[in-house]
Amino acid sequence: MMTGLKILLYKYTGQEDIVVVSPLYKDEDEHKTNKYILLRDLLEENITFKELLMRVKQTVSEGIKNQHFPLEKLIEHMEENRGTAIATRVALMMEGIHKRETYEDVVNSQDFYFDFTVAVKDNGIGVRVQYNASLFSEESIRALLERYAYIFTQAVSDINKKLGDFSITTEEEKRRILFDFNNTKAYYPENKTIHELFSEQVAKTPDNIALVYNERKMTYRELEDKSNKLANYLIAAHNIKPDTLVGIFIENSIEQIVAILGILKSGGAYVPIATSLPEERIKTMIDDSKIRLLLSTAKNIKILNKLQWECEGFDAFLCLDSEDIYSENEAEESGLMDKKLWEYIGQNSVDEITGGGWASSYTGEAFSKEEMAEYAENIFLKLKPYLNSNTKVLEIGCASGISMFRIAPYVGMYYGTDLSSVIIEKDRERAEKENHKNIRLECLPAHDIDKIDEKDFDIVIINSVIQAFSGHNYLRQVIKKAINLMSEKGILFIGDIMDQDKKYELLDSLLEFKKNNPQYDTKTDVSEELFVSRKFFEDLTVEMKEIEKVDFSTKIHTIENELTKYRYDAIFQIDKNINHKMPSPKHKYQYDNRAIESFDSTCLHPV
Repeated sequence: MMTGLKILLYKYTGQEDIVVVSPLYKDEDEHKTNKYILLRDLLEENITFKELLMRVKQTVSEGIKNQHFPLEKLIEHMEENRGTAIATRVALMMEGIHKRETYEDVVNSQDFYFDFTVAVKDNGIGVRVQYNASLFSEESIRALLERYAYIFTQAVSDINKKLGDFSITTEEEKRRILFDFNNTKAYYPENKTIHELFSEQVAKTPDNIALVYNERKMTYRELEDKSNKLANYLIAAHNIKPDTLVGIFIENSIEQIVAILGILKSGGAYVPIATSLPEERIKTMIDDSKIRLLLSTAKNIKILNKLQWECEGFDAFLCLDSEDIYSENEAEESGLMDKKLWEYIGQNSVDEITGGGWASSYTGEAFSKEEMAEYAENIFLKLKPYLNSNTKVLEIGCASGISMFRIAPYVGMYYGTDLSSVIIEKDRERAEKENHKNIRLECLPAHDIDKIDEKDFDIVIINSVIQAFSGHNYLRQVIKKAINLMSEKGILFIGDIMDQDKKYELLDSLLEFKKNNPQYDTKTDVSEELFVSRKFFEDLTVEMKEIEKVDFSTKIHTIENELTKYRYDAIFQIDKNINHKMPSPKHKYQYDNRAIESFDSTCLHPV
């Protein structure tokens, strides 16, 4: 009986460490120190009933032998070894071998409470249970006893049955679950769509609550209005037609339901994409489904922007909970913008090359002085036509000053900023040593560039920096702030941009090099770097009226390396006097809730 009870508790609790209490036996009771003994066994799914039976027999024998050990200390010792308190406190009594008085003492114990106790009658054909009514109902105890009996039915059929193969679901329970509980057939009007049925419910109970998610609620009328607006927008702005696939990339939320209803009402078909999926899997789903439009929320802005430039046919996304899509911040910061990382690099640098973290992705070794000299000469030659003694230059992320110390002698003022205070201090020492009186330095991240007290810059430089940015929105915001600090007309130079269109060519090259040169510490994971397409910058000229035009160029060089093969430069002409631009199409579109608000919320206008 003890063995069967332990299997029952093992199955009920999922625990392998099972403790059951038993009163002392009649012939031991006269010399008792404790009222009862604790019987502890470890149950594993691969042992048989017979093996457990022998194990429990040995446990009972050891328990009787050590019954005089202080019970309080034994419980404390057990719970320390288990790491947790004894979860279920159960007692088992057999009337033929335990005194009735002893059993009553156990049941009424004040120093050790029980969840329930099981008494097996002397004739062996019945049991009675006393239980804690605050924990169990009579119905649950009756079900427990049925399962207790079912344990023995299985053991009698096969004493060598493994514990893992025992079931506490009786045949009758299986029948009820499979047939009675699953008998859920109900009338459903097959000639009506889901959204038509929903609209009928709206007419009946417009002000009843339709959706609840956390603290948010939405009535049937509100859900109808929002989904109608979305449907009309999809039809008018995106030409959604019957069976057009629209992606839904939304976590469980009210917006998810709005998106589903809106797409169905527009006549389209939705493709649900779980936000928890790996990025490559999401990309494959978008490409394979040929999805042009994705509905999502602002918390996914980072991956939305990234996927849009990774997936050629993915033209637009709409964030249903955003009122200003370009002001949304990426939820995850890039590890490459960790201030501690750049402080460490600065502290351990030995020259301007290591101070800027300049190392080959192929070998892990620092670039040569000749390579970095060409890097500095590239930017100097491209900006030389704009340099004079009155020019004010701002560099965001000046690092160890490779660009700064090459250009500073040709301008009136050079304002350098960087994330690392260590690097800034080293730059300051070098500027003083080389008598660069026109260099001013400040430690701050790129997104705080608007906090500097200078303005009216003629040139802003962001060279070999944006690959560390958190995402495209962060880049947009920094560019906007940089333009605000510029004169009426000026030059924005963004250099050493990791080319989105050559990303996989670079990755294949790195993997091939690693295969042929395993001795090197080759970088084969480029998932954290921000790669940017030229088309993204072309779209900025549409989004930001101050950008007159943008020109792209490869590096001026004689030494070929990853900087010259897989990166490019962009020069933006800034003119703040431009008040109006002719509307131009973009390569990719990003929308927020403002795009929907002007559409009708009361009726649908299908094509």
